[in-house]
Amino acid sequence: MTIQSAVSASAMLNAAAARLLAAGIDTPRNDAKLLLAEAYAVTPADVEKAVLLGRPLAAPFDRPAESGRIGSDISIGAESPCTAQADTTADGHDDKGFATAAYQRFEAMIERRERREPLQYIVGHAPFRYLDLQVGPGVFIPRPETETVVQVAIDWLANQWLKAPRLVDLCAGSGAIGLALATEVRSSQVWAVERSDDALQWARRNEYATFGCSGDSKRGSVRSRRSVKDGSFAAPSGKRDGAIPGDAPRAAMADRGQSMGSVVSDLRCNYRLIQGDATDATTLAELDGTVDAVVTNPPYIPADQIPQQPEVRDHDPAEALYGGSVDGLCIPERILLRAANLLRTGGALIMEHDSSQGDSLVAFAVAHGFVDAHTGEDLTGRSRYLFAVRR
Repeated sequence: MTIQSAVSASAMLNAAAARLLAAGIDTPRNDAKLLLAEAYAVTPADVEKAVLLGRPLAAPFDRPAESGRIGSDISIGAESPCTAQADTTADGHDDKGFATAAYQRFEAMIERRERREPLQYIVGHAPFRYLDLQVGPGVFIPRPETETVVQVAIDWLANQWLKAPRLVDLCAGSGAIGLALATEVRSSQVWAVERSDDALQWARRNEYATFGCSGDSKRGSVRSRRSVKDGSFAAPSGKRDGAIPGDAPRAAMADRGQSMGSVVSDLRCNYRLIQGDATDATTLAELDGTVDAVVTNPPYIPADQIPQQPEVRDHDPAEALYGGSVDGLCIPERILLRAANLLRTGGALIMEHDSSQGDSLVAFAVAHGFVDAHTGEDLTGRSRYLFAVRR
């Protein structure tokens, strides 16, 4: 089936959705809508508007780009560039050329999705809480389950009233957890650790996109050598006076009357991304005993439970998926032991895990220096994360 560029958005969407359904995609219409929006540089809402009005998508030249897009205030009507006689607009834009190129992009995207390439790899980004992270081959795609893990950490920090909490993201991947914490818990100091060369490059891109700071290897290695004692980081953690809740960054910004420029500058100084083995005792050894919370999504899939979805099985990097043993607990247990050394007394570990691993990890945590250990559920009601406090 060929998707024609000059027909209505509804016809394009329906034709693409039918192709994706035939390819075994679980959410064919949603995926087709997101790809159509990406190809035409508009928002999904713009696509729905065009579908509702029965019109083609128009070139988005009405306003400047926002967050990397050309614009979303598209013109939908009889003078759509897909149907209008004029090839150019008054300001010189080649609308006919744009429509042709957008259609070709859309067709190529649909073909890639039919081959079960992840949607996020095709569009090049994935939403995570308030962030839009760059992703592609070599990095694990952030999942909604991990957003729950971050929220648990933020809620816990809010009740601690720490002035400058020290937080560590082990197995950082795309940087999702650490960047979310650094941007939502504005007063925090965040260290993120990733071993994979490929994943580290994606995390550095996201660091740059979030903070506007250099994401090259020189910066990461230099910053990782700075010790806690040289004044580069916050004072030792613990109960602090005059603190603000960890989950009220925007209110704090408004109260202090800070400009967005100064806020970004402050946040940039609060995030450190380094390359290393998250289970190695020498990684971030200078922080041992001072960290307020370790928040992590380590590899944990049991070796004999190979995912059925091609998007996961064939595209997510294996080192980000499998927990290193038949039960998948080898790496999570090693991460737990490293967290036990990093955390101060009273510090918290929040670690994502497989739904089958909750009881085992609770028992392991209690046996290795943690109290108040329990599992929490994700939005589907499955056991999804371990919460434990360092004794």
